[in-house]
Amino acid sequence: METYLCMKDSRSAVLFVRYYSPKVEKETGMKKKKTVKTRMLSLFLVLLLLTGSVSSVRAEEAAGTEAAGSETTKEQIVESEESVGSGEQGSVPGSAESTEAGQKAEGNTDAEKSDGTTAAKEDEEASSDKNASDQSAVKKEEKAKAASDEDKMEAAGAGESEENKAKTGVGLTATLRVDGYGKSVLYPTSVTLPDTYQTLESYGLGEVKDPGYYTPLHMLAEYCKQHGMDPAQQIDATSEGNVNNFLGATSEGAFMMFSVNNGCPIDPSTEWGYLQGTYPLQSGDQVVLYSWHHYNSVYAYFTEENLNTSTGQTFIVTLKSNDGMGSGETFCEGADILVQDINGNTLESGDYEVKSKTDSKGQVAVTINKAGTYLLTAEKKTDGTQHDLNRPYAKVIVSEVQALTDEEAVQSDKDELIIVGADSVKENLVLPTEGKSGTSITWESSDENCVKKDGTVKRPVGADKKVTLIATINRGKVSDTKEFSITVVGKALFKELKVDHGTLVYDKSIDSYTIYVKEEVDKLTISGIAGEEESDVAFLNVIRREKSGKEGNKLVFPPNDGSFSVETWLKSESGEELTPQNVTLNTMGNVQGTVTLHVKRGTAGTPLPDLPDITWGQHLGDKNNNAVVDSKAPTNKTELLWESFSNAPDSLGSVYAGTPILVNNHIYAVRNHKIEMLDAKTGEVKASTKLHSQIGYYSNIIYGGGMIFVPLGNGDVQCFNATTLKSMYLIENPASLGSYWGVYGAMHYDNGKLYVGYSNQVDYGGYAVYDTLDPNIDDEYEVVKPLWITGEKDQSYYGSGAVTIKDMVVIGGDGGIVSVRNAKTGEELSKCQLSGKIRCSLVYADGYIWTTTQNKKIYKLLLSESGKITVAEEADLPNSSNASPVVTGGKVYITGGVWGAGFLAVYDMNLTLLAQEKGENPFNTPTVSTAYDNVCVYFTENGPEGNLYMAKVTANNKITLKKIYTPKHIQYSMSKVIISSDGTIYYTNDAGYLFAIRTKTSQEPIAPNDNTAGTTPSLKPDSKPTTTVSAQSFAPRKRTVKVNAATKNNASSESHIVNAIQESYDKKETSLTIKNPPEVVGAEVFARLSQYPEFRLVFDCGAYTLSMKGSDVTNVNTTLTMKLLEMENTLSEEDAARYGNYQRLMFAQEGPLPGKITVVYKLGEQFEQSEALYLYDLLGNTEAQEVILQKPYGMFVLENGGEFILSDQKVEEAQEAEVVEISEEIKPVNEKTTGIPVWIYLFIGLGAGALISGLITVKVMNARKRKDTWEK
Repeated sequence: METYLCMKDSRSAVLFVRYYSPKVEKETGMKKKKTVKTRMLSLFLVLLLLTGSVSSVRAEEAAGTEAAGSETTKEQIVESEESVGSGEQGSVPGSAESTEAGQKAEGNTDAEKSDGTTAAKEDEEASSDKNASDQSAVKKEEKAKAASDEDKMEAAGAGESEENKAKTGVGLTATLRVDGYGKSVLYPTSVTLPDTYQTLESYGLGEVKDPGYYTPLHMLAEYCKQHGMDPAQQIDATSEGNVNNFLGATSEGAFMMFSVNNGCPIDPSTEWGYLQGTYPLQSGDQVVLYSWHHYNSVYAYFTEENLNTSTGQTFIVTLKSNDGMGSGETFCEGADILVQDINGNTLESGDYEVKSKTDSKGQVAVTINKAGTYLLTAEKKTDGTQHDLNRPYAKVIVSEVQALTDEEAVQSDKDELIIVGADSVKENLVLPTEGKSGTSITWESSDENCVKKDGTVKRPVGADKKVTLIATINRGKVSDTKEFSITVVGKALFKELKVDHGTLVYDKSIDSYTIYVKEEVDKLTISGIAGEEESDVAFLNVIRREKSGKEGNKLVFPPNDGSFSVETWLKSESGEELTPQNVTLNTMGNVQGTVTLHVKRGTAGTPLPDLPDITWGQHLGDKNNNAVVDSKAPTNKTELLWESFSNAPDSLGSVYAGTPILVNNHIYAVRNHKIEMLDAKTGEVKASTKLHSQIGYYSNIIYGGGMIFVPLGNGDVQCFNATTLKSMYLIENPASLGSYWGVYGAMHYDNGKLYVGYSNQVDYGGYAVYDTLDPNIDDEYEVVKPLWITGEKDQSYYGSGAVTIKDMVVIGGDGGIVSVRNAKTGEELSKCQLSGKIRCSLVYADGYIWTTTQNKKIYKLLLSESGKITVAEEADLPNSSNASPVVTGGKVYITGGVWGAGFLAVYDMNLTLLAQEKGENPFNTPTVSTAYDNVCVYFTENGPEGNLYMAKVTANNKITLKKIYTPKHIQYSMSKVIISSDGTIYYTNDAGYLFAIRTKTSQEPIAPNDNTAGTTPSLKPDSKPTTTVSAQSFAPRKRTVKVNAATKNNASSESHIVNAIQESYDKKETSLTIKNPPEVVGAEVFARLSQYPEFRLVFDCGAYTLSMKGSDVTNVNTTLTMKLLEMENTLSEEDAARYGNYQRLMFAQEGPLPGKITVVYKLGEQFEQSEALYLYDLLGNTEAQEVILQKPYGMFVLENGGEFILSDQKVEEAQEAEVVEISEEIKPVNEKTTGIPVWIYLFIGLGAGALISGLITVKVMNARKRKDTWEK
């Protein structure tokens, strides 16, 4: 609410009471009678203000109308504004008016260059002679008054209470700055308050209530005292401690606000903002008193206030702002940066360059060409007239550039060279050809078709494209290069594309979709918006099925908004089934391309929840393939816990024990022509399912997203539900007819995608990527085709495995080539050639990729942001290796060897050999435990006995190698070593045995019962899981990068979440999913999130997710509760009939949330047949929010906590509360115009001189209320 009082003439006034917060109205359900009550309250507040302490009265005439009886002249108003620093007391030290140049600064930057101020100065000069004698008399009176005031202050000091006299040791030093309306009044000035407490009364401010501690008001008074001014003459403050004016800073209807350390200080006891006379001042505080003109104004500040640079050197400044209450912090866009000298004079245009207004990140490039000390400030105006900002301050010291050598010049220009907005390029780039230090700059592009070397950009259609630009900086005989990775944003064929049955999630980088439609649907409607902009797509040519059953094309000409709708028939008018069918949409115009919809019968699945304890889900543990655990595995004497035998041969006739994984306290292995799930403690087979076909020689199974993926002997991959072991679908072998490809390496799962390498076992193969969402839950053997494939004459992928990093997949193969591809599209971004075949899984650790080759080499590879891969280090191995390195604790551990010569080697991070140990037979891929003081390395031996080894490596690299287990049923082994959270070791050998080994105890080994297959497994997690993983997001078909910010066995802490946000953003990721979030997420999280408008934070709460982007944050001081509760459906019969099928929900948090929270909620059974859903806020109005449906999920947005109803019926909307502006002219007493007593208006008219003070106090009372919401 805002209250405005405006004088029309001496007899009339207009009182405006404005309600402009729709959010508050919505929360309170404002009704008409409540509005009237609020009006009366506002009138009462105005009356209270008029009877309060108002020390200065200023009135301005309305346009062209003279106020009868007014004796305040134009000259007196000008004098009162300019008296500070110009009277007998002398100029204000440190202020912008303290010197003649300072007065010019006001004119140059702000008011004095306006015609109105110039005219005021001319009027003052014209009347100076006339008023000279009067002014002299006034000055004498002021001197006498000052002497009298000193006596009063001494008397006040003499009369201080014993309590105040005893307050010593309270002195402090803080910094004061004062910003007027469109001008700087006082630059940052240090003020030291006395060690013995001084009351406000002792400063001559006895009418203000003294809090008993130092406040910013004390600091203002002390500043005046230290500079020979009377605080009572310079400070206009209310009895509550709110400052209306200081040093004449307010003007043009503005009023005073203040910030401390660039934020509004909030009183925690009231949750309202402090006033200048109530905030407890702290030593080191930076206090800014500033003028606020209107409700659109914001408080702005530079993120750095002290900068150093050199002449001609470009530097970046960042301007941030908040709404004046410390909330809504964001980057200040569209502001002009002003460069002034130390006295406030704006520099000549040739002395500096500001390239533009501040951008969306509040940034702008500034260059100053003359040495000296300068001031930066900023301004932004509404409609070019009203100042929206205070006067932010920064100081820049510019030094002369010293004569540089060629090397220094090249390095300087290289450091300075930047490309702004490189992560989202849509327009041509400006690529400099000269540096500030006299260097020449030339450019090269990795893709001239997309970005030419002159900066011309041609945007691709579809997926974004990464391009590397290389700048060569040269002077004399010295040159250097600098690489830039830029992302050119692709043009989308459609802004929106959807179907009325089935699921379609449009992605501009994907041009083919499969739509599953139920049997009873006869017709499919495809609709959307063509092109991102109006001129992109002129028309569509759609090939689909007509009602007759024939295939035909239809030309669709979208209107200006690009919207369109077209139908395809799934059954002909004669009843003929027309599925499966393909619908092709061809766009014509400036953006041309094709999207194909494959329409089939069936019901698409939804993402499965992750199992709670994923100890060892992938081939080497997790997606990074770095086999490190912190479990205490056996180090000395061991014993068999249990063993389990496979009696079924593989495709080549050998008995195969399977390659196990450990998930949710169960061992999964492929044996006996089945996928089996064994109890990890006892070895009992808890469930099993027969495979679709026989397994091959290798079958390295992996877990991902609630599924188990099993390679089969024919090159297919079968997918099973990890909980039930029910078959879900088959993944097609992509080899062409007549070719044979098998899966002989390690598959890789990440973010809903399965990455599979194939080999013909000789010289070539291919790499393919698949979507893992079940395409049809009714078909256990539906065939899934790849999203992309590398090509049939690619290198062979035999024994190798990939690693995914951000949006890239890195793969290596028998050709010794490491290739980097876009994980979504398969586009090759770069590659490098290594020496020897790569037969291991690539490892990602400590920011590098690590691999070995059969040519006795180990490599450390660097991957750039743009996807360019290079060799950072390489070294020789003691022998050939097919094993993956393990990187931990600043060391690299690797095994390998050939028949008769195995080895374990330890390297530092630069691949310098530190130690090695030899063996009689090859050592398989190691697993490293960091649970002990010394590192323990575990591996199996591919020798006749298949022994299990442990090597202890000390800090000084001494290796002690032990054989800790030899099987009773000896045979060769190529098994990796799996270590559980309790230290149990699992591995297999070629005799068909699966072993569980533990530290030796007195217990007898367990003989498992293998005849219990088919029972339902327990999903109770281990009491000490190695990795805590909660249920994954249920967002339909939405894939996000999941980052678990939780500490082990605990919910994610606030600091961990903040750090995870920063790390994800720094890695150019666009979202972060927090699993197992705390019950309440602190405000610090949302303060950090608000800094990155396009970054999305997701809280995975199991049955629902809560998410918001940085741009959704509206209050960085509010916490967020994670509880969305389902309430009992106990509505009356009448209400239940209105809502139809419904569910009562409660979000367990009172009042506003930190911003707009997007909720994805799993719907109940009552909504299975519902075609539309609506959400009703029971604490606000009854306007329905339409819920976005992707069954069985619904998505809606919450901005406030409280109780809600989810319903499939549209309830008639209630009439909105009426909001009225009061605008009444004051009439003579005998005229009646309203029901409010006329004497109130007369009293208001008499108090018109307190207009500004009244506005300030009402405004501040509203502004300081922490939970109020201001809307523009």
